[in-house]
Amino acid sequence: MIATDAAATSIVPPMQAGGGAWRIAGVAVLLLALAIRVPLVLQPACIDRNGVQFVEFARQLGDDPIRWMKATTRQPGFAALIFVTHTLFNDWLGGNTPEAWQRCGELLALIGGVATCGCVFLLAMALFDVKIGATAGVLAALWPQGAEMSAEVLSDMPHLALYLGALLCVLRAIRDGSRGVLLCGGLLAGLCYLMRQEAVGLVAAAAVCWWLDSPDRSIRRRFAGVLLLGLGFVLAASPHSILTGRWIPNKNPLDLLRLLHPPSSGPATAGFLLGYDVTSWRVPDRLIADWLRSGRVVLPVLFLYGALARMAPRAERRGRRLVVLAVIAQLLLLQTRAAIYGELSARYVAIPLALTLPWAASGWLTLIRRVRPNRAAKAAAIVIPVLPLAFYLTRPVYGGKAHYRAAGIWLRQHSKPEDLILAHENLEQAMFYADRTYPAATWSKSVRADGIEQIAGRIAAEHPAWFVDAEDTHRGLLDEGAYFASIRAGGIPAIRPAMEFGPAGRRVFIFQVEPSK
Repeated sequence: MIATDAAATSIVPPMQAGGGAWRIAGVAVLLLALAIRVPLVLQPACIDRNGVQFVEFARQLGDDPIRWMKATTRQPGFAALIFVTHTLFNDWLGGNTPEAWQRCGELLALIGGVATCGCVFLLAMALFDVKIGATAGVLAALWPQGAEMSAEVLSDMPHLALYLGALLCVLRAIRDGSRGVLLCGGLLAGLCYLMRQEAVGLVAAAAVCWWLDSPDRSIRRRFAGVLLLGLGFVLAASPHSILTGRWIPNKNPLDLLRLLHPPSSGPATAGFLLGYDVTSWRVPDRLIADWLRSGRVVLPVLFLYGALARMAPRAERRGRRLVVLAVIAQLLLLQTRAAIYGELSARYVAIPLALTLPWAASGWLTLIRRVRPNRAAKAAAIVIPVLPLAFYLTRPVYGGKAHYRAAGIWLRQHSKPEDLILAHENLEQAMFYADRTYPAATWSKSVRADGIEQIAGRIAAEHPAWFVDAEDTHRGLLDEGAYFASIRAGGIPAIRPAMEFGPAGRRVFIFQVEPSK
C-alpha cells in the first residue's frame, strides 16, 4: 500500500494499477459529495455579498461584455459562466428573477465542489494508492469550508476544480513525458486564471517540476515542454487581456510600490466567506489560523500526523514535489496580495487545505491501523474525526444573513419597480432580492457613515419612496445605538416604519417615505 520510489519511477499512473476498483471508489466519492452538498444548496440561504457582485457582473457581460470587462479589474471567468448558465437554463431555474440568477451561481459552485472531491480522490490515489485516494475523497466531501463554498455563488470551488485538474495533468505529463498532456495542463491553468490569479503560482511550480522530473533528460526537450506549458496558459488567458488591453487584470507592477506602505490591520471576521484587513507581517499567523478553522482543526491535525508519523505511507516523490511547490507558490502569492492590498480572506486557504487532504487521509488510515487490536479505540479513531466535520455540515449556509433575503423579497413584493429606494452600499444583499441591483437604476446608495442629518437631506433632495437601513452594518462609522434611537424618536419626520426583519442587534428596517406635499 505504501508508495515506494521504485513504483514512482513507472510512467503508468497508479490509478491504472488498481483495475476497476478505483472507478467504483471514485463514483462513491462523487455520490457522497453530491449527497452532502445538494441539501445545502436547496436551503433558502442568503446570497453572499461577493455573489451579488458576481451576478451583477454576469448581467453586465450579457449587455456589453467589452465595455464592462474594461470597466472592472475582476476576472470574468465565473461571471461569464453564470451568464451562460442563465441563458441556457433560465426558464428551468426561475426566469429573470434574483433567485434564478442565484441558482445559476449555486449550480456552478455545486458542480465545482463535487468535481473538487473527485480531483482530490485522483490526486491522493496518484500520490499513494486507491484506499488512501478514497479516504481523501471522503474527507474532501466532509470538508466544511468546501461544502459551504459549494452552496454559495462563489468562484472558489469551480476555480479549485480547474486548479486541481491542471495539477493532475501536469503530474501525468511528468510521469508519461507527454508534452501534449502538459499543454492541456497549461490550458486548464489559463482557464483557472480567468477566475482567480492563483493559477500563476501553479504554472510556476509546474514548470520547475517538469524541468526537474521530466523523464526526457534532453535540455532542449525540457525547455520545449516549459514553452508548451506556458503556451497553453497564454492561449486560454490571453483573449481577456487582448480585449481589455490589460495584461494583468487585478495587479500591475506599479502596485508593488505599495509594498513600502502597507495598510494598517483591522479585525478579522469569523466566517468562512468574508475578508478581513491584515498587515503583511501578520499574514503567516492569520493563514495558519484560517487553515485550522477551514478544516475545523480535524483535517490539519490528520495532515500533520500523516506527514510526520513514521508509520504513515510515503507519497510518490514527483507528485509530492509538485504539491509542495504549488503550496509554497500559493502562500507567496497571498503574502504579496496582503502586502499590496492589505486584505485576506479565509477562502484563500482552500487551495493549501485541498492539497493537504491526501496526507490527512494517510494520517487517518495510519491512526486506525495503529489501534487495530482494540475495537473500541479503532471505532473511536474512525468516528471522532468525522463528528465535528458532520456537525458543521448541518449549519445553514450564511444563515445569519437570512433576514436580508426576507427583507429584500418583502420589499420587492410591496414596492413598485419604479420606486426609488435609499439604502447604503453595504445592503446589497437586501437590494439584490429587492431586484434593485443591475440593471435597475432605482437604488440610491448612501454611505455607511451618513447620520440623521445626511439621510434627512438625501430624502428631501431625492424623494425616495423607501428608506432601508440595518443594525450592525455601519462598521463603527457612527453610534448605531443613538442613530436608530433617533430614527425611532422621529428624527427623520418624513419616514414611517413599514417592516423589520432579523434578530435584535442585526435587524433590517424598512421605512416608507411620506410623499412630499
